[in-house]
Amino acid sequence: MSSEVEVRVSDTGSGTPVVLLHGGAPGSSGYAGCLEVWEPISGAVAAAGHRVIAWEGAGSGGFRAQESAVLATLDGLGVTHFHVVGHGEAGLLALLIARSVPARVLSCSVIAGHEAAPTGDAPTNLRLAHPPADPRRAQAWHVERLSYSPHHLDDTFLDALAAKAAVDPPAHPHADLLAAKDALYAYARDHGYRVPIMLVWGSHDPLSEVERGLALLDLLASTKAPLSLHVVNRAGHFAFRERPREVLRLLLPFLARSQRSQEGR
Repeated sequence: MSSEVEVRVSDTGSGTPVVLLHGGAPGSSGYAGCLEVWEPISGAVAAAGHRVIAWEGAGSGGFRAQESAVLATLDGLGVTHFHVVGHGEAGLLALLIARSVPARVLSCSVIAGHEAAPTGDAPTNLRLAHPPADPRRAQAWHVERLSYSPHHLDDTFLDALAAKAAVDPPAHPHADLLAAKDALYAYARDHGYRVPIMLVWGSHDPLSEVERGLALLDLLASTKAPLSLHVVNRAGHFAFRERPREVLRLLLPFLARSQRSQEGR
C-alpha cells in the first residue's frame, strides 16, 4: 500500500502562519472531513494578522504519512515557523507534529481531540449505523449527530463534504492509531512538550466526553510551556462551527501570547 497522501490546500492572508488540520475518519465516524470545515473562523484568523493554511489530506493515510505530508507541504510553501490547530482525529496529528518539530511550532491547539485522548469505552448514546444512501444526505446525517445543534450546516459545507466523500470513500480507521498514541504519551512522559498547548472541548461532544479532555490534560501536564483546557458550552464535536465567537475568543489571544512567548525564548 502506498504511503503517499493526496492533499489540497487553501492559503489565505498574510503574517505568521496558522495551519488548520481537519478531522474526519471515513470508516470510523462516516464524516468525510474537508478544509471547508474551517470557514466560520478562518477569515477572522486571517483578519487578525495571520497567514491561514487549511490543509486537507485523504482520510485513508496513516498518521505517520499524514505528518510527513503536512510538513512537506509547509516546506513547499516556504513555511518555517507556524501555529498548528487540529480538529478531531487531527488533534492527535497536531500533537505529533509539535513533538516532531518543536523548534518550528509556535503553539498547538487541539479541538475535540478524541483520538488524542486516552482510549475509553465507546459513547453509549451515539448511533452512526445505517446512514442514508445518498452521499450528501449521509454527510448531513453524520454531522448532525456529532453536533449539539445542526444550525452550522450550510450548502457550501455539505457540498464540499459530499465531494470529498465521493473521492475518499470509507476506509478502515488509521492502522497506526495505537502506535501514534503510544508515541505521544511516551514523549509527554519522558520529555514533556516545549510548545504552548491549548485543548478545546465541546460540552456535549458525542464522540468524547469532557472527562477525556481532562485525562489528556493530565497526560500532557509535563509540558514545559503553558497548557490549558477550555470547555465551550452548548457545543458538540464542531465547537468552532457551532460557537465560532467563543472559540475565537480563546484561540486568537492564545496565538498572540504563544507567539510572544516563543519569540522571547
